[in-house]
This record gives sequence, C-alpha cells and structure tokens, in this order.
Amino acid sequence: MPKNGFSTNGLFVAFFLIITLFAYPTLAIEVDFWIEEQVELDGYYAEQGVDYQGGYFYTSNTALVLGSISVFDQNWELLQTYDDFDEHIGDITVVGDELVAPLCSSSDQCVIRRYQLDNGLISGITLDHDISDLGFEIAGMDYDDNIYYGVEYSENGTAFIVQFSETFEYDAQYEITSLYANGIEIASFDSISERYVFISRGDIGVNAYVDIYRLYDLQESELNEPIYTFEYPTNIPLPFHAEGLTIDENQIWLAQGNIIYLGFIDINEEEDIDIGGDDSADDSGGIGCFIATVSTTSSSTNANLPTQSADLHPHQRPAKNI
Repeated sequence: MPKNGFSTNGLFVAFFLIITLFAYPTLAIEVDFWIEEQVELDGYYAEQGVDYQGGYFYTSNTALVLGSISVFDQNWELLQTYDDFDEHIGDITVVGDELVAPLCSSSDQCVIRRYQLDNGLISGITLDHDISDLGFEIAGMDYDDNIYYGVEYSENGTAFIVQFSETFEYDAQYEITSLYANGIEIASFDSISERYVFISRGDIGVNAYVDIYRLYDLQESELNEPIYTFEYPTNIPLPFHAEGLTIDENQIWLAQGNIIYLGFIDINEEEDIDIGGDDSADDSGGIGCFIATVSTTSSSTNANLPTQSADLHPHQRPAKNI
C-alpha cells in the first residue's frame, strides 16, 4: 500500500464509479420530416383516417354521425365509397385482402370490423369483433408482425395503446400521454432495426401533432412518454382535429379533413456518451427539416419534449384538387 494510504486500484475504482454516475450511453435520435405536397379531396373523405396498400389509397370518414370508407387509385381518383353504417369510424389499416376499422357508437359500444377486399375494392363485411369490454373508444388501428394495435381517443388524463392478437383477443395495453389521438402507425426505417409507434393527435381546430414512441420500449407497468413530437399544418377550411396517418418506407400521409398531406419521414439513432444527460434539440437542415437529440435515460414531460413545427417544404408542389 502506498504511504498515503490509498491504492492506485482504489483510485481507479472511485474514478470508474464517478464516470458511471455522471456519464451514460444515450440514443441520439435524428428525425427528418417535411411536407412535400397536399392533395385536396372534393368532400371530407379523409376526416378520420388513411391507409395505402397495393396501389390503392383508403380513407375513412365520419360526417354527421354517418361513417364511410373510400377507395382511391394512386392518382387519387375516387373508385368507391362504402357507407352502409352509422357508427363513428376511426383510422383504418389494410391487412392482406381485408380492411380493418374500429367502429364505436359510444365508449362502451365498440367493435373492430373487418371488410373483404376484392381487387382493391370493398365487397362486404367479413366479421365484427366486440371490444366493448375495454371501456373506452378505439380511435385507430394498425397491424405489425402478427399483432394488431389500437389507440384510445381520450381528452383527459392519459390514453392507451392496446395490443390484440391476430384473432383480436386482448393481449396488453400501454398507458401513454398522447391525448386527442386519432391515428396509429407502426413503422421502421432501413438505417436501423428499431420499430416506432406514430400517434397522430391534436385538439379541435388548433394544432396537429405526431408523437413517436419506441415500440419495444413500451411498458405496461408505467406511463409511457414519446421520445419525439413534431407538428404539421392544419390548412383546412373547417376545424378538424388531427386525423389518421400511414407510412410506406420514407413516405408519410397525414389525413386532415379534406386534405391529405404527403411528406418525407426518416429516423436515425446512434449510441452516444452523454455527460450529465442533457436533452437538446438541434434545428438544422432548412425549412421543414429538423434533427433532435433525445436522451433515453432522462425523465421528461410532454412540455419538455423536443417539438418542431414542419412548414411546407420549399419544393412543395401546388395542391391538387380532386
């Protein structure tokens, strides 16, 4: 032992403990998003949701309590409107030769309805699955890796992401902070293996947002908060809250009344060493394009999340009237 009573091994251990306490690995998330184009529909076809599959666009609409689903080709030419029900219909998803939609007449009267698709068009109803026992309204649906996901519409407190099996048996639910949620989309990007949950939300007539969660980080036993939030325009003639969304590779479509916004989305994450765990947002890349760095080990609320407004991209094409 040295004369001063301290060993070099002891000093090393103490230094290591200090580094462990104040320096920890974080994931830096880079989100690139901008609006490239908007499609204006002749009528409020997309007042609830949107999906894209097999060269067809599908939109859901609830107007004057009557719900409908419309089918468009890739040029947004209307092919079909299916409107033989009177429940509120939310954001939709297409799985194989079926379209899946949540329909609710109240918080305790909800079903998940499956529609048969033939050559892209709706030919009838396959089956209804009663989910009224949940006790709240499912506003949107998506499907990923043999699992169905629904998001609750809630205006107070918190909301839930609900997980169902392929036969629509209840599996799990995750409490989230995304109020006024209407749409849900599960997506991944080529650069990373992580899967993300996108929740579109916004109160009536004010702003529209998308919250991003890491799918595999969702916990049943705690309140889950988004890792990132971005805002998109509400350029519509009547006040509607944020509606559904869908993502295909790096293209994102956002429904808003009679407007469909087409944008670009990409996410990258890399591990970094953060001394002190400071969250920061670095606005770069020009109008409508931004990058944010988020610490996955810090605790924050929605008010402290990095949030970026996305204006129309400088190369936006003029609105296309349908």
